[in-house]
Amino acid sequence: MTAFGNTPFSPTEPAFTVAEAARVSGNTELDIRNWMRRDVISVGAKNRLGRIMFTALDIVQLKVIGDMNKLLGTDPSASLPIAKHVMEHCAAWLRRDNKHLHRTEDGFKRETNLVLHLGDDGRTPVMTLFERDILTLSATDRGQGSDWTRRPIVVLPVEQFFGDVLEELFQILEGEDVDGT
Repeated sequence: MTAFGNTPFSPTEPAFTVAEAARVSGNTELDIRNWMRRDVISVGAKNRLGRIMFTALDIVQLKVIGDMNKLLGTDPSASLPIAKHVMEHCAAWLRRDNKHLHRTEDGFKRETNLVLHLGDDGRTPVMTLFERDILTLSATDRGQGSDWTRRPIVVLPVEQFFGDVLEELFQILEGEDVDGT
């Protein structure tokens, strides 16, 4: 992938340390290293000095896994397929290859909302693409095939999620203090 916009940033280039990945993703360094050691996730790469570095897309995956672990109590390995899907969506979004997701009858772009919830077993996370504004979820949506509306859900506003992660990463690249201190 080439540089993003007019910046020298490439989302596939390992440019972020474990500490930076932990800060942006909201996970602890210990959790990230533990997941890597146990081969739960295959993110990060060692640079020529032996330091583990992460790409922006790796950090998107780490954030999804961590958020699902905190909010739904899912195992990191169970969250991995959803995290990979979100990461691929992010890569397409950065390349501007996913315009089909935003074509609507009235011509307005919509935020892509993913509804993350637990499956029938109560442990496995499941992802449902919600076509409309999530705030319009009503009792009529609770029909056949909509059992997910009966369980706790997490709504992931995908493009906003990417924007927040990328904004923090750009601040790191520009040498600004993300915490504002």
